Amino acid sequence: MRMKMSRLLYLVCMIILVLTGCVYTEEEQDYSIENGTKSTEENHSGDTREESSKEDDNSGDGTSQLTETEAIEIEEAFFDILFSQETKEGSNEIIHYESKESLINVASEVVKRELASYYVDQYYREEEGKLYIIPMDGVTQLQLDSQYDFIHKEDNVYALIQDEENLMIGDYELVITFEKIDGQWKMSDREMKVE
Repeated sequence: MRMKMSRLLYLVCMIILVLTGCVYTEEEQDYSIENGTKSTEENHSGDTREESSKEDDNSGDGTSQLTETEAIEIEEAFFDILFSQETKEGSNEIIHYESKESLINVASEVVKRELASYYVDQYYREEEGKLYIIPMDGVTQLQLDSQYDFIHKEDNVYALIQDEENLMIGDYELVITFEKIDGQWKMSDREMKVE
C-alpha cells in the first residue's frame, strides 16, 4: 500500500511538473552544442561540488575533452527539451511542437538521434497533426546534490555515474554516456541499473 502511495505521489508530481514546468520556446533558448559549450542564456551557478579540472584540450590530434560542467549542461538540456514542454491548459497537448519528428530534431542537437527517438516514442504520441505527452513515470535524472563520478572511459567517450536511492525503486546506478558525434558532444546512452 505504501509503495502504491509513493508511486501515485511521484506520478502526481511528474504531471504537475509537466503541466506547470519550465516554459520552453525555440526563440528563447538555443540548445546547439558547438565546440563543447551550450548556447543558452541560462546560468547554472550555485553548484557547490568541486569542478573537474579538465578543460578543452586540443592536444595535437584535433580532439577536445568533455568537461564535467559541459556534461551536466547536456544532461539539463536533455530534460529541458524532452520533459519540460509547455502544454495547452487542461490537456497534454504540446504547444511548441506538432510532430515527433520536430521534437526529435531539436533533441538531436544534444542527444544521439537514436536515443532522442527512443524517448520521444516512449513519452509522446502524435495524433491528427498534434503532439501529446503521455503521462507516466519519468526518466531518472542525475541528482546534482548527491555524489556522482565523472569519468573518461575511452577516446571521445565520457560518463556521469551515480549510485543513488529512490523510494519507489530502491538502490540504483545511473550511467549517462557522452560521445563526440559529428564534432559535437552529445548524450549517447542512459542506463539505470536497479540493484
